Amino acid sequence: MIRVQFRLLLSLALSIPSFSALAQSFDCAKATTAVERLVCADRRLGALDGELGAEVKRSLAADPAHRAEKLGEARKWLGERDRLCALPAGELRGEARAKALACLAAAYEARLAALKAAPAAPETSAICRKLADRYAALLAKDPEAPYKESFYAESPLQVLAAAPDAGVMVAAPAANIDDVTRAKLAAWAKAEPQPFVFPDTLAAEIVALGAHTRLVIDRLPGEAYYAAGVTEGTMHCYSAIYFSVSGGAARKAAEPDGGEEGCGASPDFGKLDGAPVAFEEGHDYSPSLSSYVAVKPWRAGRFGPACTAHFEFAPKFAEHATYNQWEEHCAGADCEALRKEALSLVEAAQKQPLAARKAALARLSATQAEEFAKMEEAAGPDFSGEPDDPAQYGDENGKALRLPFLHGGRLYLAELGHFTIGWRVFSDWRVALEQLDKGKLAESSVFAIGMTKGALRGASAK
Repeated sequence: MIRVQFRLLLSLALSIPSFSALAQSFDCAKATTAVERLVCADRRLGALDGELGAEVKRSLAADPAHRAEKLGEARKWLGERDRLCALPAGELRGEARAKALACLAAAYEARLAALKAAPAAPETSAICRKLADRYAALLAKDPEAPYKESFYAESPLQVLAAAPDAGVMVAAPAANIDDVTRAKLAAWAKAEPQPFVFPDTLAAEIVALGAHTRLVIDRLPGEAYYAAGVTEGTMHCYSAIYFSVSGGAARKAAEPDGGEEGCGASPDFGKLDGAPVAFEEGHDYSPSLSSYVAVKPWRAGRFGPACTAHFEFAPKFAEHATYNQWEEHCAGADCEALRKEALSLVEAAQKQPLAARKAALARLSATQAEEFAKMEEAAGPDFSGEPDDPAQYGDENGKALRLPFLHGGRLYLAELGHFTIGWRVFSDWRVALEQLDKGKLAESSVFAIGMTKGALRGASAK
């Protein structure tokens, strides 16, 4: 069997015609082993075998420099599959047949997943290297480019798309449909420059997806390939149905290779240097000071493997700019002075929380140290040994970094952590100043200090 199917892989390398979704990738008339006969007899296995054959062909075409290596890996996998799913002699029936089918299906699915998750070919990685370099050059020329609209940094993809010479275009949605129905969907398709119709089954799927929220339909520039998607919930979870149009009718299509429908990522279609691509961007307002842009190039009627550009940022702080309107309070003439010192506390904590606490403790006199020890006792458990990661202060459990704070001859216990709403943790810092009152701690002031992604520290691609 290895010999028969390896001839298949070799023929794929020489560009045999493409396979249908439900056809085996080899000639069933030449099946001689139990595994071959089972693949030919079972519809699901036949489809998986055909899909794997097409995936091998795509992989070889995408990375011709490593053809021999990839063919060797394919041959090795065939042997591993046959050892893993060794079949007894004779005709398989009942439970034995079911187990064999399940084993082979799992082997094919694992191999397909591994091929689709393989690192991008060098020419694909170069696309993201280009993107990362252009963003770094743009910020070197105009460091304020991400802050044209707000103190909070716009995402790298937005910044690149707004630059006239960056070669990046993000396509506007082809349609926004609230509470979609079949009639609304049909009316939109009919009004397209090249009108088309939806088959009943596909229309029903799309209507079910967007029946109770806004449905956004995106089109790949210059191609008859679409994504009908919704973003739902506070986690901004995206899910989509992909379809293509030909002959005046829509039909379901495969999603972009390496696509990650999920939560927090922003998918878009667009162009890079005039070529159609799918973008996926992760750029949030959490304490994370990193972003990524994944790029999936469109080649020969389908998306190739993705590459990813990663960006790391330094923090940027503000006394009076926050992502949300947080609750604050302070009474007295020195509130603005306290706010400035709260910002200094945040800057130190963002660099290295435990070092900031250690330095603050070292500045106390013996009497002040004794008083602060009483404050910590009143506050609760000892916070020594807390993580030295600023992103971990201010989670949904209310964890805070505690350190002493001196102002105007008065000692405070300062609690620092990021603001939260439910499970979501924001980059903005909360600074609460507390004092002892009859043996109990009482908040005297609370300040909100804004933090966003600032200067670019590094850009990489893979």
